[in-house]
Amino acid sequence: MVYDNGLRLFVKGYNEKLHLIVEAIVEGMVSVGATLCECLLTTYLEMQGESYLKLLKCPSQLATDILARVLGENPWATIDQYKSLKDITMEDLKVFAQKLPQEMYIKALVQGNYTEESVHKVISSVLSLLKCEPIKDHRLVENRIVKLPQHRPVFCYDTACLHTTTTTITNFYQIEANSLRVEAILDLLNTLFNSPDLYLKKLGEEINGWVHVKNGIVGYTLTVNLKETFEEDRAKQMQNEIEVFRCKVCMIPMQMEAKCFASWVDDLLHWGLAPALTLLDEVAENFREIIGGDYIFGRRQKKADVLRTLTKSDVIRFLFDTDWRELSIHVIGHQPSDTVDEEEDDVEDEGEDEDEYEYEEEDDVKEEGEDEDEYEYEEEDDVEEEDDVEYEVEYEHELEVMNSAIAEFRSGLEIYPKRSVEPCAEGN
Repeated sequence: MVYDNGLRLFVKGYNEKLHLIVEAIVEGMVSVGATLCECLLTTYLEMQGESYLKLLKCPSQLATDILARVLGENPWATIDQYKSLKDITMEDLKVFAQKLPQEMYIKALVQGNYTEESVHKVISSVLSLLKCEPIKDHRLVENRIVKLPQHRPVFCYDTACLHTTTTTITNFYQIEANSLRVEAILDLLNTLFNSPDLYLKKLGEEINGWVHVKNGIVGYTLTVNLKETFEEDRAKQMQNEIEVFRCKVCMIPMQMEAKCFASWVDDLLHWGLAPALTLLDEVAENFREIIGGDYIFGRRQKKADVLRTLTKSDVIRFLFDTDWRELSIHVIGHQPSDTVDEEEDDVEDEGEDEDEYEYEEEDDVKEEGEDEDEYEYEEEDDVEEEDDVEYEVEYEHELEVMNSAIAEFRSGLEIYPKRSVEPCAEGN
């Protein structure tokens, strides 16, 4: 899969066959250009286009896409990737397939019942098959995170799909360079932010919070997904309500007694820092940290050790001495069409005669059989195609506004220095 400026190859299986699967896939990467044809290209383009559209039509996914672009985690907008599909030719794909293995920067993670000698053999086999050289321009494999300003910037856009009425409000709080101590405190707060008893009582809406670590910079995200359409002023009000909720939650540790604080930490030690349920979960977590330059060997145990040393004063000092730089993203749903309601009212006013006609019409439709069913499927396909065309036309202006706003916002911002990608004991 495409993953952080590159490709991620994930293979699982029995030890005896694992190296054969890896070698077969690598050989396929080298020779894939010879197997391409127009039929495959058309299918791949359609599938990828549908994947991009599905992501963009979801308000929460669009908000995530905007956040990644603003911070610099993703240099390309999903909508730009979708539009670029139209220009890809068979010749382009073959040239790319030929150049892909020529320069590569490879990171590998092997976990499970595998000896160190076997691991080295597999990696050596991969390198000998690829015959790749190091990437000359290291900027191609680096994502640099911008440092958000002190004021509270807001990016507000309509959702990409005209038929979507849901709204997403996301408040992102950038904190500082990551460390085990900061992560441990944020993990504690995360249990409060995601407590239904708190957010329903203090906010009145369901809220999702999570720790956000990327390229050595840590932050915290609070998101509210609303089923109804919001006006821009109401979205701004919800943004402020989320911030008030955050401040109220941050006051809770101050009010805790020593026994309550100790129980709070103990609960996180038992549940939040428990070992991964499966090897696959552990691999995914470790690999994500390795790619982001945040990997620490034995992270869970080291974080647990830090948690045991935390005091109530440590948490309070962090909460009120830390500069929480806020960025808010509003993706607002469209107003539902009034046409449907008007048509339903007209149908109800027509009375019993219309009802009798509808029953007769339903009987006729049932008698038409499979031909009618085929027509309905064709009609649904036509509607989906019309929706995609309508989406492109309506979103064109919104795209231009979004791209220019993000570029202008990022232009004068400080960029965090590149972090070391080598593991260390205390945190990168």
